[in-house]
Amino acid sequence: ERTIRSVWISNAVGGRSGALLQLKEPNRRGAAEAATRGIRNRCMTIGITTGREDVTKSQSIWTGLLSASDIDNFVFLFIPKIGRNARYNRRKPRHFRFVRSPVKTPPKKATITLREDLTPSLARFEFDLEGGVPDFEPGQFLTIGLPHPEKEGKTVWRPYSISSAPEKKECLELYIRLAERPVPGLLTTMLWKLGAGDSMDYRDPKGAFTVNHTDPDGNPESRRLVMIGGGTGVAPFVSMIGSLKKAGCQREIILCQGASYQQELGYRAYFEDLLAQNGQDGWNFKYMPTISRPQEEANTGWEGHTGRVETLMLPGEDGLSAVEKAAGEPFTPENASFYICGFGGIVDSICNTVQERGFVTRKQAREDGSYDIRFESYG
Repeated sequence: ERTIRSVWISNAVGGRSGALLQLKEPNRRGAAEAATRGIRNRCMTIGITTGREDVTKSQSIWTGLLSASDIDNFVFLFIPKIGRNARYNRRKPRHFRFVRSPVKTPPKKATITLREDLTPSLARFEFDLEGGVPDFEPGQFLTIGLPHPEKEGKTVWRPYSISSAPEKKECLELYIRLAERPVPGLLTTMLWKLGAGDSMDYRDPKGAFTVNHTDPDGNPESRRLVMIGGGTGVAPFVSMIGSLKKAGCQREIILCQGASYQQELGYRAYFEDLLAQNGQDGWNFKYMPTISRPQEEANTGWEGHTGRVETLMLPGEDGLSAVEKAAGEPFTPENASFYICGFGGIVDSICNTVQERGFVTRKQAREDGSYDIRFESYG
């Protein structure tokens, strides 16, 4: 059985001089694919060197034609400076990732098993996924696709945050709004014509908008979780909170949910049920829904918070926001972390408000690697 020890690249056909790529962990399947974008764009020849005991063989293969492999990481020992004289610069080792050539596989199908319309433009969908509900992290999204109405053979793909918890394996839920402004949404326009029994393509869940459970030192994270969602931006928090509840989380969780009308407060009954369970097994949950159009007839009888969801974070005359008053203390980077999801304008407004208080995003992480704000925006 061959073991790949290294990969070399050259910008000259058949040239043996080049940049050596030393594998961090030799692959024992005897095949490698080193056709990364950078190599595709800058090099003409790739070689792999394999070794078994004292036997070494080399092989030169055109870029993009190497066989598939499970290799994930290697160290780039020499970085080529591609030029007329093919000179190379020696630099510090850097880590890269092999990129596998795309392999066309039949798309998997997601079949609608339930559709619940909250309003004419807001609905909750349950799907039966071909192959079953895959493992995913709360907060990630699922990408669904429908045939393009005008381009034959093309598929319209759109990502939507998963609202069901990963522990729920009988179905997967999405909470979706029909896109009508400024122009009708291509996928949602087609989706709104479908119901139980209709199918579409889907791609497995992915995404980085997930809950931090440990601090940079690896210790369990204990800060309260302040989750702020506008409209369908509440969807990832449904998944997060449901999973945290099942895991016996004892961190304080505060959910701020915003909508224009009270009937658009999706999952409201579910959150109110979780609120009623406070104190059981250390469960500590606060729910703060707010509507932005209290004067509208559809909101008659509403007695809760009013205003856009970002106003819940604005300081009052005493310097405390409505959310801080609910928590019973001012928020600091030591006692609170923020998770924000919704339209870009809402997310930007909330981020600006909390950043003025000393909180930082992941991109602004402190020297010790700590940060306080995670967000996902759309639209």
